Amino acid sequence: MTITTDQQKKVAARIKALMAKTTAAGATEEEALSAMQKARELMDKYGLTMDAIKADAETIAKQAMTRDDFKTFVIKDYLANNVARYCDCKVWVNRKEATYTFFGTEQDRQFAIWLMGSLDLFVRNQTIRFMEERGHRGGKGPWALQKGFMVGCLDRIDRRLHALIRERNAKKAGNGRSLVVVKMQLVEHAFNQLDMRLRKGSRSGGMKGDGSAFSAGQAAGDRANFSRPVNGGAGMRAIAS
Repeated sequence: MTITTDQQKKVAARIKALMAKTTAAGATEEEALSAMQKARELMDKYGLTMDAIKADAETIAKQAMTRDDFKTFVIKDYLANNVARYCDCKVWVNRKEATYTFFGTEQDRQFAIWLMGSLDLFVRNQTIRFMEERGHRGGKGPWALQKGFMVGCLDRIDRRLHALIRERNAKKAGNGRSLVVVKMQLVEHAFNQLDMRLRKGSRSGGMKGDGSAFSAGQAAGDRANFSRPVNGGAGMRAIAS
């Protein structure tokens, strides 16, 4: 798709405005996630021209974010792999330095970091709400309940993200997504120049905790608004699939 410079500026401003719709800025969790999906759609529709990809390739680099926990549980470990794929990036975690690093174009890696933070906050807030509904003040209570809910919520969100990725890839021949292949080849080539050796890493968490809480978490993960319903140790490591 060929668009004028003025149109590019308008689309870029629209994407920036959508990405500014965070819970910290006063949006609800559902509004923030809906804005995320719309921003991704605009990127797909208007950003994927060969000229744009060539220009974006010059911005390919690394960008880190903090790997922190919530009640001793690292929510982002469950999200990182599919968030990176959804945002056309590569990602790895450094447990020693407590960071994730996204590798891709400037727009894509910033989007990935924003999405990771938004989903992390969504799961945290939903967990607190669930625990308070169970009668635990301040969202505190038995760890099995908290963990079960978080794992259930994360499992559902992760599977929904996977479905969105599959859906977008299936449309690549009809809407220009084939250009993503070109972009990812450029990202892969740039990554290879780093000469890094990543090892597979497991997600934190282990058992899924309380079964009923897990089911409640799954329901909460379904409520995360992606604009439209979708059914269906130490050292540097790659995020496990």
